[in-house]
Amino acid sequence: MRYNQKNKELPNYHIFAYEVFEVALAKARRYNLKGIIVQTDNLTKENVEQAQKEGFLVATLNTHSKARNVDAVNKGVDYIQTDRVKHLIKILK
Repeated sequence: MRYNQKNKELPNYHIFAYEVFEVALAKARRYNLKGIIVQTDNLTKENVEQAQKEGFLVATLNTHSKARNVDAVNKGVDYIQTDRVKHLIKILK
């Protein structure tokens, strides 16, 4: 579905805010977004739990090493964007 200016219908998008945690969470609240995206180095397990408790999905990126993939998994995020897919798959098995 495309945006229709006449009746203001929006497609069924899942919109996420990409910022540092506090800013992303504030935007997700303000705009009623689906979730947030935060670089893994700027994200804690407590941040993830807080956002999820409020009903938001949490995605992370910059997990371009095996250690960072493990870290992202241990934080409990909902989505991981990585260049090291092979490492991530091994971790999740």
